Amino acid sequence: MTLLDLLENAKAQPETAPIHFTANGQGINAGFHITELKHAKISSIDCGGNEDQFDEVTLQLLDGHGGRAMSAGKLAKILAHSLKAIPALGNTDLRVEFAPENNGLHIYHVQDVASVNERLTIALTNGAAVCKPAQRASSNCDSQKQTACC
Repeated sequence: MTLLDLLENAKAQPETAPIHFTANGQGINAGFHITELKHAKISSIDCGGNEDQFDEVTLQLLDGHGGRAMSAGKLAKILAHSLKAIPALGNTDLRVEFAPENNGLHIYHVQDVASVNERLTIALTNGAAVCKPAQRASSNCDSQKQTACC
């Protein structure tokens, strides 16, 4: 899911449709606030000594402790304005930073976006640490030999 995808989902809703985020199946309090949209160019070296360069796009949410849900129209305006200012936000997989009760920041990935009962639900799932050399080796092995070579 990219920010452009999320924008299209928001635009497809009635402007007043509430936005609801869930993190690992638990609802995020209404009244959340989008604090920042970030685009970063990363240069890295992994545990196998392989250098890499990639982009990351992050949407950061501040827990709202209740209140009124953000509308699809407001979300669409925020995303459209942000994409106009920083076009590079649009085409990279989206990560979401969020801390329940604004304590203990977690990184999530968008698992699903669904329109249910006139509200847009954005389901987030935990991000995980990945060993890139092992991941590459795993994808290069056929499934029968995977345990022997990876």
